[in-house]
Formats: sequence, structure tokens, C-alpha cells
Amino acid sequence: MQIIHNFSCFVLCSIAFFSCERKYKNLEFPEEIDYFKPELYSHFPKRIPTLYSQLVVSQDLSGAHPHIWLLYYDVSERLDSIQHNLLRNTSRFHSNDSCLLVIDQHLNPTNKVKFDKMARVPRKYKYRLPNCNKLSPPIPKFYSENWYQNDNSKIGLDGWNLYVIESDSGIFMNEDKLPNGLYTPPNWKHGYSKGIAVNEKDNAIIYWADIW
Repeated sequence: MQIIHNFSCFVLCSIAFFSCERKYKNLEFPEEIDYFKPELYSHFPKRIPTLYSQLVVSQDLSGAHPHIWLLYYDVSERLDSIQHNLLRNTSRFHSNDSCLLVIDQHLNPTNKVKFDKMARVPRKYKYRLPNCNKLSPPIPKFYSENWYQNDNSKIGLDGWNLYVIESDSGIFMNEDKLPNGLYTPPNWKHGYSKGIAVNEKDNAIIYWADIW
């Protein structure tokens, strides 16, 4: 099941974003958030702009994996401050890097129905690792229609800085809440990834928390 909250008033203010009054509200999760342990999404912000935000809380066990994604737009000063703090403790990657380790890298908005992880005879797919000496920590594929931008990058986002705050392989949730581990990279049959992506050009930010 997937829950999407979309505040469409962004369209009216996006043309003159910086002239809009800066107002913020508390981030409120739907009741489906109880599916996840709080530490998985502890890095999410407490407050977000009232102008526009999109929040997805997904319990999908067949087409992809459980995840929490938050997108919003903010003034560049606030995003610069977030990136500055992130660089103190995390490494920065780019959405167009060729050495990204991507979870469910096969997915896109049109083919996800073809890859049912719960099927008795699952569709065959061999995960091909990039030919790199060093790979990034796991990063999710933003495959859903409202998030996917184009095929220019492995993760579906184009022109974003990526910060993986935490990731680890293993089982960190009751197994009945997890997919069967198909279509994942070698040594990452199960695991989690939490991080932040920033698009400086669009003043956009995405918080993610994925577990598979």
C-alpha cells in the first residue's frame, strides 16, 4: 500500500518562489508510518515549508520494497546549510555518477508491474555491478512516476547531490514485513539505506529511508 500527500499550491508560487512568505509547518506522517521503526526515519526534518511537499510511505513487498520518501522545496540558504552539515559526517555522491550501488535498479514507472517479488516463479533478472574499484553505499531507485525524472542516471534523478547517512546489510525488520530479496546487489539481499538528496538548481530536497 502506498500513501501520497501532494500539496498542489506549489504551482502558483513556483514562478516567484523567493518572493513567497517563508512559512513552515510540522511534518506529519500518516498512520502507516507505524510499519517502520522510528530510527529508520529519525533524520527526517521536524518542520517543512507549507508551500509544497510530497510524502510517500510505502509498504510494498511485491514490486519494490518498503520505503519513506519526502520531497520539498526551500530557500537556497537553508539547503546550503543542510549540505554543509552533511559534508562534516558523510560523503557526497552525484546522481549521475557511474559507480552508484542502486537498490532495485531495474525499476522504472512503466515496468514495475512485471517484477513481482512475491510471485511463485519470479521474473529472472541478473544484477550487474558497475565496473568500479569502489562503489557508493546503497541508494534507492526513485522509480515512481511522481519522482522519476529521466534515464540519465541510475537512480532516476538528474543533477542531485546524494548523501548516504547510514546503510547496512542484514535484516533489520520482522521478516514478514520484508520482500524476498530478489533483484538486489550481491551481498545486499536485505538491508537499509537512509539519506538526503539535494538539487541546488531547483532548491529541492529529498529525504529517503529504504529497507528491503
